[in-house]
Formats: sequence, structure tokens, C-alpha cells
Amino acid sequence: LDLTPLSDVDVDPRARTVAEQAVLRDTALSVSQAAERIGVDTSRIRHRISERRLIGWKDRGGWRLPAWQFTDSDVLPGLETVLALMPVDQPALVLANFMTTPQEDLELGDRPASPREWLLAGGDPQRVAELAATIGTPA
Repeated sequence: LDLTPLSDVDVDPRARTVAEQAVLRDTALSVSQAAERIGVDTSRIRHRISERRLIGWKDRGGWRLPAWQFTDSDVLPGLETVLALMPVDQPALVLANFMTTPQEDLELGDRPASPREWLLAGGDPQRVAELAATIGTPA
């Protein structure tokens, strides 16, 4: 895979995507790490994945769960509401970018907030869920 920019002034979107994918993979939690973080048994984490109350992907070493879904000691407030409307056909990187990128429809103070920031600040999860439902649809 050649990720060399086409010219000195071009930013190759492939290189950015590869880098973002590496960060997503490297910061993702294993089932045991997620269980320890929120204080439950590993079987509860697998159960939540199967019910789509957490999202993850199977990797060579088992399930990997994107870190954006968690706080330091729990799951992100309102996560279940958001995941219920989030499209199941979108890659983990697309969902991570949505959850961590400021959205004009979610303001904290005088600035746009990411859905993750919005939920951590106690914002209405239904607003994030409604935005999430449009991921992957034409503008």
C-alpha cells in the first residue's frame, strides 16, 4: 500500500484514514478491559455486544470495543439510546468519527460539541440518536 501523497501540497485521505484506523484499533478495549472499567463480568460485556448495547468488532485476539463508548468508570451516558438508532451497516471508524467530531446541532455554551462531549455534559441522548440515524445517508 503506497500512501505517498500525490504531490507535496496534497493531503492523501488514504493516509489519514489508515492513521485514524490505527488509532481506533490501538485505543479500543478488549472485553476484559471493558469489563474491568465498568465493574462487570466479561460475560456481561459480550451480552451487551450481542444486544447492541455496546459496539465492537471481532479481531484476531477477540472482541475490540471502541474507547469512545466509555468514561473512566462506566459506559457513556445515553449510549443505549444512541446505539438503538445508529446504523448497523457503518464501519466502526465512521461511527467513531461521528461520536468524536463536533456537530453544529449540538452546542455547549457557544461552540459545537461532539456527541460524546454532549452526552458527558448531560445532553439529551435522543438528539444524538436522531443525528446518528442519518449516518451514511445522502445529505
